[in-house]
Amino acid sequence: MENGSCSKIETVFGCILIPDEVLSNDYNNYQLRTGTYWRDSPYFTSKTNSITEDHDRIGHKRKLNEDDCYRVMKKPKVGSIANVEHHSKLLPLFRDAVNGAASNMVKIYHRKIMETVEQDNTDLSVWQSMADSMFHINGAEYQEIWSIEDIIETGSNSAIFNNIITNNQQRILNIFDTNYLLPENSTFLMSDFENIGILVDGKCYDFIVIDPPWVNKSNNRGSKYQSLPFWKLLQLPIPELVSQNSIVAIWVTNNPKFSKFIRTKLLPKWGLVYRTTWHWLKLTTNGEPVIPLSSTHRKPYEPIIIASHPSYQVDIPNDQIVVSVPGVHSRKPPLDIVFEGLLVEGPNMLELFARNLRKNFTSWGNEVLTHQEIQYFQPSEDPQ
Repeated sequence: MENGSCSKIETVFGCILIPDEVLSNDYNNYQLRTGTYWRDSPYFTSKTNSITEDHDRIGHKRKLNEDDCYRVMKKPKVGSIANVEHHSKLLPLFRDAVNGAASNMVKIYHRKIMETVEQDNTDLSVWQSMADSMFHINGAEYQEIWSIEDIIETGSNSAIFNNIITNNQQRILNIFDTNYLLPENSTFLMSDFENIGILVDGKCYDFIVIDPPWVNKSNNRGSKYQSLPFWKLLQLPIPELVSQNSIVAIWVTNNPKFSKFIRTKLLPKWGLVYRTTWHWLKLTTNGEPVIPLSSTHRKPYEPIIIASHPSYQVDIPNDQIVVSVPGVHSRKPPLDIVFEGLLVEGPNMLELFARNLRKNFTSWGNEVLTHQEIQYFQPSEDPQ
């Protein structure tokens, strides 16, 4: 089955998504620039069949074989070995997915032209800090639901923070001299983690996507990406936000420590039931994995842990693979279109740690407008 203009193609392994087309369906007369989801070559390639490459003590590259992968460690770690074994079990599924998706990817992206995106995002952190200070002084005034019309009428840009904002029609909103394109029927709360409690207003959600900013080595090397200690996720008010029909999809890295934490600590704390794990496989526009499948360090895929409310009775298929091109800063594909056959009709949907808005979604995060800047969009070729 295909959805829209080839935005989703169902396959035997799961589905192929064309994220810019899926997201463009949220807008009238606008579409995402293709450059928001575009990668025409791998991040790096493997020149040999060796597992990886490293530098020896005098600075020259030397190739490592499989035995070296364990020898270079001072002591093999049980978790590391288990991770390699887990990857080995998944490898045939990923190879089949690459073989099944490659021709479709080439066919679809051959007709596209890459539209570059200027990634010069406005830093709202200063205004966020100001709003937080005002919130802590008189928080009661900020625990409100505002419409975009209220903000436009009052001219109160600071109200964009720490309030639930509703928007019933598509519009361009100017905030602090930056234009943002807002989809119709979108709701958002832009706040720091400490103020997420504002989101608990009695509304329950049938589909929740959570994309936590997991700590990883690249974060520790000075990236602008803000991480969150994973234990703080226990403080998310998920029990107050899920409905009895709720499916919860949690993005996680390939660090087995985080997956174990989700299954053994997080889900029981939230009163949810683990159902299965899917994977997002990242391919280039030419149908190649963005990282060789043989790599033992970085992987061209990310897990998606699926959980549900204990009352949810629908079967969720196992071992599904969602294939797509990654977005800028490894922006992930939208998942609602993947789960649409498993959700109740007209579901209430929520995304946590969001960096963009969606039609018919409530979105929360401290960077929730990041990818709504007008530079990510262009006039639609086929006005809806």
